[in-house]
Amino acid sequence: KSNAIVYAKGGATVGVGAGQMSRVNSSRIAAWKAQDAARVAGNADSWAIGSVVASDAFFPFADGLMAAADAGATAIIQPGGSVRDD
Repeated sequence: KSNAIVYAKGGATVGVGAGQMSRVNSSRIAAWKAQDAARVAGNADSWAIGSVVASDAFFPFADGLMAAADAGATAIIQPGGSVRDD
């Protein structure tokens, strides 16, 4: 499975999570990578804060969306198609 999640901020990709069986884990991995990259660059705050998130497939449940929101994402784009889309 792919379950690719990308966090972007300021015109740059700041975190990528892919190849996971779980979209939640992909989101958490991408957020962790954004935090780690910020720390390496000398920033105390994660680059996931204030980011936007893109997913390669729909979110069948809210847990993946909540993981991105918990990381600080302010917007999420996904193709839709879940029976739970409202």
